Parts: sequence; structure tokens; C-alpha cells
Amino acid sequence: MKYFLILMVILWGQTLPAQTSRHLPLHLDYKQKQSAWVLHQLEQQFQVKFSYPSDLLKDKTLSLQGDYDSLDAVLLDLSLLLNLDFQKIDKRYIYVVPSQSKPLKEVWVTGYLGKSILKSDDASFEIRSKNWHLLPGLTEPDILEGIQSLPGVVSLDETATQFSVRGGTADQNRIIWDGINIYHGGHLFGLVSVFNPNIPHRITFIDKGTPVVYGERVSSIIDIQTSDKITDKSHVELGFNGISSDAIIKFPVIKNKLDLQASFRRSYEDVLETKTFKLYEDKAFQNTKVQHEFFMFKDYNFKINYKLNRHNVLHLSMIHIDNDLEHTYRQDNTTLNDLLDTENQGFSIDLQSVFKQSKWHNAFSFSGYRLDYMSKTDPDTGNTSVFTKSNRIKDVNFLSDYQLKTSRNQSWNFGYQLAYKAVNFAFKERHNNALFNLDNDDRTLYTNALFAAFHRKNYHNWDFYAGLRANFYLPVKRVKLEPRLIINRKLNPYLKLQLTGEIKHQVISQINETVLSDLGLERKVWRLVDFDKFPIISAKQVSMGGIFQRQNWLVDLDFYYKHTGGISTLSLGFLNPVDNSFHIGDRNAFGLDLFVRKKINNKLKAWLSYSYMDVKEQYDGLNDGAAFPAHTGISHVLSLSTSYHYKKIELAVAWKIHTGKVFTELETENYAGQSISYFESINSDRLPVYHRLDISGVYKFKVSKQIKGKIGVSIKNVYNRKSLINIEYSGNNQPNDPVQIRKYYAIGLIPNFVFRLKW
Repeated sequence: MKYFLILMVILWGQTLPAQTSRHLPLHLDYKQKQSAWVLHQLEQQFQVKFSYPSDLLKDKTLSLQGDYDSLDAVLLDLSLLLNLDFQKIDKRYIYVVPSQSKPLKEVWVTGYLGKSILKSDDASFEIRSKNWHLLPGLTEPDILEGIQSLPGVVSLDETATQFSVRGGTADQNRIIWDGINIYHGGHLFGLVSVFNPNIPHRITFIDKGTPVVYGERVSSIIDIQTSDKITDKSHVELGFNGISSDAIIKFPVIKNKLDLQASFRRSYEDVLETKTFKLYEDKAFQNTKVQHEFFMFKDYNFKINYKLNRHNVLHLSMIHIDNDLEHTYRQDNTTLNDLLDTENQGFSIDLQSVFKQSKWHNAFSFSGYRLDYMSKTDPDTGNTSVFTKSNRIKDVNFLSDYQLKTSRNQSWNFGYQLAYKAVNFAFKERHNNALFNLDNDDRTLYTNALFAAFHRKNYHNWDFYAGLRANFYLPVKRVKLEPRLIINRKLNPYLKLQLTGEIKHQVISQINETVLSDLGLERKVWRLVDFDKFPIISAKQVSMGGIFQRQNWLVDLDFYYKHTGGISTLSLGFLNPVDNSFHIGDRNAFGLDLFVRKKINNKLKAWLSYSYMDVKEQYDGLNDGAAFPAHTGISHVLSLSTSYHYKKIELAVAWKIHTGKVFTELETENYAGQSISYFESINSDRLPVYHRLDISGVYKFKVSKQIKGKIGVSIKNVYNRKSLINIEYSGNNQPNDPVQIRKYYAIGLIPNFVFRLKW
């Protein structure tokens, strides 16, 4: 640890002027220059020639600062800034064409966290899979874990899916895949995301300033779009790591008009169990009765891109996610059997119509979620009992979004969305021929939403975005308004200020169920609001900050305040043996996010990410109505990272440290010869400080002119620290019922590997 901290200080502190001049032959510092002029300068610098239509770069300006060791590195940043593709005809001539990808917003920062992560003028992050940076501790860039590298985002239990954004809960994050709502985002009970990271895709991550086209959740938006670029040649990719193997194929059906892409990924633990998979199982199954049983996950997806004509392109997508667990054992002349099956599948139809001054987007999607759990106890003497738990979601969406550009710097956005949700859950128990309905709920809800927004850019160095979304809920006939605001002010070429404000609402959320089932896994179920016991969740957020960027330095600082109302909690009985009800409350979060990046040269970079959060909750009927710290409020989160990229080798190191999660302390005293347990104030204690060191490395190679490969290794928790990350209590649901304590520990030292081939 001592040597690692010394290394981090050295990397952050040094400027290396002598080495910079030797290894970085080109330093660019363009401020609001005409794009055509920039290309002319590059022509002279690299002895190349750019060819493009005369009106392609008309009135386009850009700012570009940094050190570059190749023309390809410069062109990558230019393509992101200008939304253009640079096609090399030979070593001298380069043809410039409009990008076939969906147009980007104006880019504020390129290479925010690796070359593929950008920050746009609307405060959102754009993450592109092309040239995605290597993440420490991972052999492949897991989509959801990549988002956790950004400030303000922290995983509460080291999983890829249960992450909190600015104090919110995981179910308040909306995850979308090609327009399909995803309700089950993790394999291995959340330790691995369900999205194959090797599929070409673009991710939009929004933690504030949400555009009016997005609704349904009150925390963040993770919008994942797979490639809509029609390929002109076939691509095949095969790979495997210590957990799963996968295959990807993309090929043209009709040249320049129709293509198909598909991927399939599956765990292979039933054929060969690796040390990596076994360690992941140990983490997932701690404090459950599952020790080592059959577990399998798989996911696959298809996409068709069809260019109808010069103005219209049709996209058809499908995704399927599946997790299966079977656990059977003998105990005291009794056979016990547990079966758990979780699926999320969906499809979408998307029509993009692009004209000179307008764009029209029409989309239809369906998402289906299913959770089935069965626990069967079959004694040799009879008296068989079966407990079942089920959760179902049917989600249908139609979206029509029209964008009109009335001038070079002014545009309007109008749209309509219809969302239908049918959600039910049921807990049942059967003893021989007697059936008992323990709990159930079955609801449907229609949401009609109208939205409009106005965007004005470059008005005396001001950018202004204002929008309004109106949600109409049926059959209850409720209306909720959601204003959204983004204001940007450019003070000089290096410093920009930003102010955002928004109101959002949510009608579907997860509730905890830990009393009824005995497996100890998948203990959350989805349910719809009932506008009474479960009201609509609402959130109001304002944030203010700025971005400073000059030469090789980037500093991004943001302050925020977020109020969330209508949240609910279930007291499991350990606070009050006679209280087994839901309580309605509010959550208030105040915090700051800080991100600092230093490019030491074009090969070596370092990042610092820090977040401070003060999150408190208050519920009617709990803690005498007084506020107490929220379990999502990790007060201090710090991450130090470095990456090194040289030719075919890429290395990444990160050290993370954060304050422990809050919990309620259980005290035990002897009274009149009996042991009495009672609880201190709610969430008045904290677990020990958490920290870990992760490293990764990959080497890229060529088998032949057509076949490329990659091998890599990674280690999570290099020094194998045993961190306590959560404490849960159960029992005490009735008098004289003892309290059971469950302690959950962080992941131990876990090595992994990757091997991939593509052609």
C-alpha cells in the first residue's frame, strides 16, 4: 500500500517537460477555430490531404487542446467533436463524411475518463464502446461498472447493478436497451451486468438535467443504444473469460441497405468451474443456504438495421436475459429443493426519419420480466410443503419525438409517450392439499405524457434549455408536471458554468421481502403505486457547477441538492415486534462531485474522483418522526486511477476508499436472568472504512492481416482485504422470537482473464 501511494503521488505531481518534447511531437491548442482551418493545419503537419464537400464544414468551429502522438489520435477527437467520419483512402488522402451514428450533442469534454467517455453541453455523459478504456479489476469493460467510475455513483454492495446515484436507490435508475426497459440488469445476482460489453454501442448516462423525452424514474438514466451503422462487410468475434464465453456476428444482408448483428453469451460453470466463478459464487451466496449448486446465466440479442430510403432508417431489436438456479439437498430424512428462474426479455421497433431541418423518431417497445421461486420441503414421512414466489411485469411503450431546427443555434422538441404497465406479485404456501395466499398484488397503469422543449445555443456565450413534461395517469386521473432546465455560461475558452433543475416522478419501484422466503436471494419484488399506501415517488433536484479545461488539466466540480418524496420502507419487525407495515417518508441529499484529470502524456493519464454526500431520511411513525442517515448515503468516496497505453499494451490501476455504510446497532443485556435485545437509534452507527486496490492489463496482437486478438488479466482486491459492507437483521417478528444477525463481506481477491479473437 505504501509503495502504491508513493507511485500515485509521483504520477500526479510530475510534469516531465523533457520527456514531453521527446515523446509528444504535437501539441494542439485551438480555441474556437474554424474546422476547415484546423484541417488545413493538420494537412501541413502530417503531409496528408482531406477531401470533403464544400458545405460540410460551413460555420463549424471547434476547440481542441492536448498532446497527440499520432494523426489517428487527433482524428478520433475530431470525429467526436464534429460528428464526422474520417475514411483513409491511402496513406495520404482522407475522405471526410457525415457520421452514420446518431448526431451527438455539443461536446464539452473529450476523453473525460478514457478516450471514449465524453461530457456534453446538456450535462450528460456519452460513452462509446469504440476504444473504451480498460477498467481496473476487469478484463472487459462492464457497462454498469464503467458508470460507477464517475463521481456521484457508488455501489452499495460491490455489485454492478445495485449502485446509488446521488443518494438514490438502485430501482430509481432507469436502464434502457435499444428503447427496451430493463428490470433485471445483473447476472450472478448483480455481480455481472447483463449487457455484453463487446457489442458496439453508445451509452448516455444522465445524473442531472434530464431531457423531457425521458420519464419513469427519479434518479439516473442509462440509455444504451447498439450500433445503428450499416456495415459493408462481415465481422465475427469470439471470446471467453473466467465466467462466460460469447460470440458476436455482424454481416450485411443487402449492401449499404440492410444488415444483421447478433450476440450470444453464456456461463460455462456446468461444464468447467473456474476459480473465478467459484469466488463470485462465494460472494453471491454468502448468508444463504446455497453452497455449491447448479447455476447458469445467458443473454442474447439481435438487431436489424434497414435503410428504407435516404430519409428513413428502420431498426428492429430483441434482447433476452436468463438466470437459473437449482439447489437440492438432504437434511434430517427430508429432501429440500429450491428453484429460482429470472428472465427479462423484450423487443423494439424504431423508425428514424431525418430531413434537412428536422428529425422525427417513432418507437414501439415491449419488455417482459418474470421471477419464479419455489421452495419444496418433502419429508420421507409425507406432509410436503411448497412455498412459491412470483413477480411479473408487462411493459409496453410508444414514443413519438419530433425535433425542429429553426436556425443554426435554435431548436424545438415536441413529443408524446404512451406507457402501459401491468405488475403483479404473489406469495403462496401449500401444505399437502391446503393452499394459503400469504400476500399478493395485481395492478395496471396507463401513462400518457406530452412534452416540449426549447434549446437556444451561443446567445452571448449563454446556452439555454427549457422543457416541460406532463404525465397523465389512468385510471386514477392524476396529472404530474415535470419542468426541466439547463443553463450554460461560457466565461472564457477554459471555463464553463452550468446550472440545472428538474422535477421527476416514478410509479414503479421495488420492495424488500425477507420474511417469507428462506433462500436469501432475489429478495426484492417490483410493484406499482396505488396512489394511497404507495404514492407516486417524486424528486426535485438542483445542481450548480463548472468545468475548467486547459492544456492537460480537467477539473469538473458540481454541487447539488435533491429532495425525494413518497418513498416507503417496510419495518421487518426488529424495530417494533407489532409493527409490520410500510411507512411513507422523504429523503434529502446534499453533496458535491469532484473530478480531476491530468494527462501526463498521450500514453499516461491519471484521475481523481471524489464525492461527498449527506443523505437523510424521515418517515412517519419511525424514530419519533426525526430524520436519520439513509443507507444510501456514503459520506465520502475517493478513487485514484491511472492508465498507461503504449502500442499494444494497456494497463490500469485504481485504488478506491469510502466511508462505511450506516447501520442500526443491536445491543444485548441480561435482565432477570434473561437475555434482552434492543436497538440503538436508527442508522446511528457506521461500518468500518472500505478500500481496495484493482489492477488490469491487456495485450492486443494480430494472428494475421484479417484476424486480431486480445489477451488480458485482472485482479480485484489485490491485497485481499476483508471488508464488512452490510449488516442485516431478521426475526423478532413476535414475542420471544430471537434476532438473527447476518453479516455481508466484500469480495476477496479475485483473478480473471480474457481471450478474444475477431475478424
